[in-house]
Amino acid sequence: MRTALFKPFDLFLILLCFFLIGACSERKIPPKAVKGVLDLRDWDFERDGNINLDGEWEFYWEEFPTVGAGGDLILPEEKKDFIIVPSSWNGHVVRRSTEKGEIIEEKLGGEGYATYRLKVILPEVFPISMKVIYQGTAYYLYIQNNLLLESIRVGNSKNASIPDRRVSYITFNPNKSELFITISISNFHNFRGGFWRSLTIGNPEEINELRLNNIALELFLAGVLFIMGVYHISLFYLHREDLKSFHFGFFCLLIFLRTLLTGEGILYQKISIIGYSTGIILEYLTLTLSLPIFIEFISDLYMIETIPLFRKVFTISGIVLSCFVVIFPPKYFTMILLPYQIILLLAIIYVIIIVLKATYKKREGAKIILSGLFAFSLFIINDIFYYNNTINTGLYAPYGLVIFIFSQAFLLTSRFANAFHQVKDLSQNLEKKVEDRTRDLELQKQKIEAAYVELQTTQSQLIEAERMASLGQLVGGIAHEINNPIAVIRAHAELLGINNQSTLQEVPQFLDSLSTTEKSIFYEIVDKSIKNREFLNTKEERKRKKEIQKEISEYIEDEDLCSTISEQVVTLRLPSPYREYVDILGGERFSNFLSMARVFKNQSNSLSSIEIAVEKASRVVFALRSYLNTQLFSEKKEVNLPDELEKALRVYDNYVVGKINSRKEYPHELKYFCTSENLLQVWKNLLFNSIQAMYDTDKKLEIRIEKVENIPDALKSYKTSSIVEESIFQRKDSKDWIVVSITDSGVGIPIELQEKVFTPFFTTKSLGEG
Repeated sequence: MRTALFKPFDLFLILLCFFLIGACSERKIPPKAVKGVLDLRDWDFERDGNINLDGEWEFYWEEFPTVGAGGDLILPEEKKDFIIVPSSWNGHVVRRSTEKGEIIEEKLGGEGYATYRLKVILPEVFPISMKVIYQGTAYYLYIQNNLLLESIRVGNSKNASIPDRRVSYITFNPNKSELFITISISNFHNFRGGFWRSLTIGNPEEINELRLNNIALELFLAGVLFIMGVYHISLFYLHREDLKSFHFGFFCLLIFLRTLLTGEGILYQKISIIGYSTGIILEYLTLTLSLPIFIEFISDLYMIETIPLFRKVFTISGIVLSCFVVIFPPKYFTMILLPYQIILLLAIIYVIIIVLKATYKKREGAKIILSGLFAFSLFIINDIFYYNNTINTGLYAPYGLVIFIFSQAFLLTSRFANAFHQVKDLSQNLEKKVEDRTRDLELQKQKIEAAYVELQTTQSQLIEAERMASLGQLVGGIAHEINNPIAVIRAHAELLGINNQSTLQEVPQFLDSLSTTEKSIFYEIVDKSIKNREFLNTKEERKRKKEIQKEISEYIEDEDLCSTISEQVVTLRLPSPYREYVDILGGERFSNFLSMARVFKNQSNSLSSIEIAVEKASRVVFALRSYLNTQLFSEKKEVNLPDELEKALRVYDNYVVGKINSRKEYPHELKYFCTSENLLQVWKNLLFNSIQAMYDTDKKLEIRIEKVENIPDALKSYKTSSIVEESIFQRKDSKDWIVVSITDSGVGIPIELQEKVFTPFFTTKSLGEG
């Protein structure tokens, strides 16, 4: 066997390492603003690239700039403070003067407004472009003294302020190397307020290239996520039992939507109706819903390793937080970000533990999933710190998901390869099995054809012998005595065939699962049931069942189980006591033993029945030879049909008189030219079948003879043999018809079996019923 140079897991790890190494590149450390001044004289924009205007900015709480006489923006010097950008002003301490002139310190909350200002010293004067990400939550941006950018409206109250979440790009020409940037921010719609995101400046070409690269990359990620989402949802649609495909597809679609809402905010640019509230609701929902969906996906993937309690906790937490987002306005539901991030970190630890357990157990693809999950978790942790302004890297969760999707692709490819080899091996084995099975079927076909020819010969002989049988009760008995043994042999042969399949498949597995003591008990049950040849009629069986159920109910509380065991015991004819079996095996186990013992009991009964049937058939054939009389049944004569029916009815007086309510409607005399003995046998068969069919019903028998001009439509609709149709229904020249009907209150013949009424030797009766 050829060994692969790289296993799928090894190859994936190599690609992941290249990806992570490629993401890291050496870059000059950018300077930071100090006390409201950022010195960029040593920064070469051509060589060093773009730069974020981070560091200490001047901070004026609850102040907007005013325009002086010379057009300059003026801010009160006594309120000057400094604050780190980017960051939230929540928790920042400012000093206030009271009416008494005292200075007090105040810790800021989320609501309010303020102005930031930064002085940037440039290395030279040249055109500059700036990337401005949405701030919390409305802002005005001034370069020097000119208002260059505004996000709808900034105000000092909720009604006067309108938030926005769009990303903007501007280009301007500074007239000197000292650049003053002023930004006024108001927040009355979010839990956090402040200068959230960095301002990035650089050459117009590089800023534009940055914008185009970001949009292209986000569209690529969105496309991958959308395709994978639709693909897995389609897999679920075709195979509804595969819930992990649905959960993973839904998760990909959520991150797809989040990718378009964050970063460059492509969805805000393309769909103008998406305002601040709608956008932030969708953004938070993609966060909160992704948690339970991903937990369900991992749980479906590794069901054995899943901890049900933690799975339920994380799923319910995500659903509750999602409901909070839908119900409350942004000012309140944005407060859940920190609790959600804590839950998310715990969920990541939980998921990694599950996949580690699966890897330890060498579950298929667990290593690949673990590597992709590890990268995905790192990017999620990066996003958490970025949201909390701990680091200023950017949002990379979609990139981590793409890596995780590639791990899924590696896993899927390896499974396809394994499945292909399995299918190839199975096809080769299947071809061999088909050849062997074809040979077996050919041999069976030859045997069946020989048996069929022999059966046809026997059938012809028996039919001819029946027609030549002697008078009286012997004639009526011969037809049933011939039919019964053959039908019994046929029925039990089929039963043996069915039981053989059950025996070969189920019995070995059952016996292998038993201990030595349990095997001894099972063999004892089978031996007792086979040796007990006791015959019970239906009434006796019901009585015995009640007695057994009453006995075992003393130590088995489940009534349904008691009923099942009593019925199985009666069927097996298993003698008491049963207490010992129940004490050792228990009720359920004892019932399983009885059910399996019934297979052997049925085989034993079938073999015994076939032996009895063969012996009985031999006696009947011998009797036929002894009472052979060919002339008796070939003689046709005129008979009175009512007398013939009365004669047949008298044969079963012991079944009818005082037991069956019989009603007869026919004329005193109705002559008919026929083979009377054959017709008499027909009446006997019909009457005896009616008597047997009414065993468990109200016993009502109606016999009617009438003379009609046309065959009734009801009679034409019956399923009859081709012989009857040809001999009766095609005689259109006949003008008079005699209809003899025997109607009983019995169970009747099912519609699906009516077409077999004229099939020789076919019967639904059990052994011993005639």
